[in-house]
Amino acid sequence: MMYYAVPSLLLVSYVFSRIIKYYSGRRAVGYLRGYAPALSSGSVLGMQLPTNIEAPYIWNPGLGISWDGRHGSLYKDSDMYSLVPWISGPPQVFVASFETMEQVSAHGFGFDKRVFNPGETMFGENIATTQKDSWKKHRRVFTPGFSNKTYAHLWESTIEIFKDMMATEGWDRKKEVFIPIVNRVTTKFAMSTLCSCAFGFPHPWSKPPMVGNGEMSLLECIIILKRTLAYHILVPRWAYYLPIPFLGMIENAYKLMTEYLQSLIAIRRQQLKDAKSGDEAPADVFSAIVQAHEGDEKSRMTEKQILSDAFVLLFAGHATTAHTICSTIGLLAYYQDEQDKAYDEITSVLAGGRLPVFDDLESFMHLHYCFMEANRLFPVFPVVLREAVEDTRLTTPSRTPGKPDEEIYVRKGTEIAIDYAAIYYNPRYYPDPEAFKPSRFDPAVTPTPVQFIGMGVGPRACMGRKFAFTEAVCFLVMLLRDWKIDVALERGETREEWKKRALTASVNGMLTMAPLPVRLIRRE
Repeated sequence: MMYYAVPSLLLVSYVFSRIIKYYSGRRAVGYLRGYAPALSSGSVLGMQLPTNIEAPYIWNPGLGISWDGRHGSLYKDSDMYSLVPWISGPPQVFVASFETMEQVSAHGFGFDKRVFNPGETMFGENIATTQKDSWKKHRRVFTPGFSNKTYAHLWESTIEIFKDMMATEGWDRKKEVFIPIVNRVTTKFAMSTLCSCAFGFPHPWSKPPMVGNGEMSLLECIIILKRTLAYHILVPRWAYYLPIPFLGMIENAYKLMTEYLQSLIAIRRQQLKDAKSGDEAPADVFSAIVQAHEGDEKSRMTEKQILSDAFVLLFAGHATTAHTICSTIGLLAYYQDEQDKAYDEITSVLAGGRLPVFDDLESFMHLHYCFMEANRLFPVFPVVLREAVEDTRLTTPSRTPGKPDEEIYVRKGTEIAIDYAAIYYNPRYYPDPEAFKPSRFDPAVTPTPVQFIGMGVGPRACMGRKFAFTEAVCFLVMLLRDWKIDVALERGETREEWKKRALTASVNGMLTMAPLPVRLIRRE
């Protein structure tokens, strides 16, 4: 009997600990109605398992819960619900209202970035992951790099890279072009503009930046790091010394990326040093980060922080823009009437067929609205996590007119999930949410235009918003000026079938568009 006593005691203890975890979690979310999955969507293990919102009590919400549940099926009769896991992960409150989102996003309301953030495990603290006080220092460093001079340079570089792309691919000599996967084109383009304008290291289209001794491209290295982040968190360091090819690939990518960034930092430091002797100093975002090592006490950063900020700039700076340009192209290919409006706007601004200049940026407002609407339909990050850094109250308007606001008391450490996807597909905020309607943002067409929240709200909103809009609008102007975009149908396929096949997305860390095939037809 003694052989069974210890295992039985351990099992009873474990079950008892899970019961305590669940009920303490229920208390942390103010006993808000919701679900009791085994793992929270914010746990490291939960992020890796597939989403199954059909049976959340016995399976896993996963990273895809927000996107898969964007039509509001999980919210029932409120704009808040809870996820209280009983195996692993913190208790969570999901919110799907503008008012609650603004409360959570504002400074001074008891919410901040998560204390544990997977994004810090690779290179350390950075502007995207750190909390308030430290974040202010990172923001102070970044701010000088986002100037009108940067945006004007970005506009000119976008035009030059677009021309280089057309010539290198041979598209400038064709009347029609088939692009089987637009995603690859927009990703490479966004990386090229970022290297040129944010880092000050331009690369021709035919020679993308490489890491190591040409071992792999910079993009390939980033993709490996992105897809294997969970393994980097979960696998102990000693395991990387074992002869396991998969772990060797992860370690090699991490090593190559570190060496690449360190080499860029060293080169830029020398360029800045030379500039003190009379040469013109680079004035891009990367230079601002590198100089932070020698800044005053309020803005000085460690070598590790500089390395981590450089990686965030490299990764987030291209991925978000590339994704939304890609989805915009796909939507304009399907919705030809909206593409025609964009083309009419371009021809009216560019009289005589001249090239666009940076001063034209605000003249292409329909393209701005198209980009916003594409971001709404396919948000890069369907959910953003915050953490209650103190016991505090959370309120959301009642769905029933005349009833008081719903209010809950959340405990310190509770995760608040701002459910952007559910907000975007909520007909109370965005009427006819499934439709592609850029005019919903246009005050000249819609008396009360909806708010664009695609790059965050409050103090922590994306600093690169204008950078992204400048690049995207310039790229789309250059593309639509000379080319009509159309869907690329398979044999016997209808346009509606193409839409179901191509205009879809899934969550893989961030929202990822399905392979998007289109045709470019040269305009007469």
